Amino acid sequence: MRDTLFLLKPDFQAGGDQRYYCPHCAQREGVLAFYPRLRKEINVEYVDFPRPRLPIVELLGQDNQDAPVLVMGNSFPLSPHIEHTSANGHVFISGEENIGRYLAERYGIGLAH
Repeated sequence: MRDTLFLLKPDFQAGGDQRYYCPHCAQREGVLAFYPRLRKEINVEYVDFPRPRLPIVELLGQDNQDAPVLVMGNSFPLSPHIEHTSANGHVFISGEENIGRYLAERYGIGLAH
């Protein structure tokens, strides 16, 4: 299994008629635009805003369905400055900064400055 990055779909509604996007997911989307080769090296899945976010829940359980989240597919030695968690036999990384550090180490892209 390859690494899988879960992002919220843009233009969701969270009550009322106003549309929203997740700024943390948008930041990851921007990185994917800067480094298009990442789309060939990792899976990117878009999930709906309402919970339960079943594709994430199926892997990580009800308590771990926030996005963005990157579920590691292959073993890759994590450096101590990348926070990670395990659930249901999967290692995952939450938060755009942690995900960014992992992508830089694993795939050789730049770090946010």
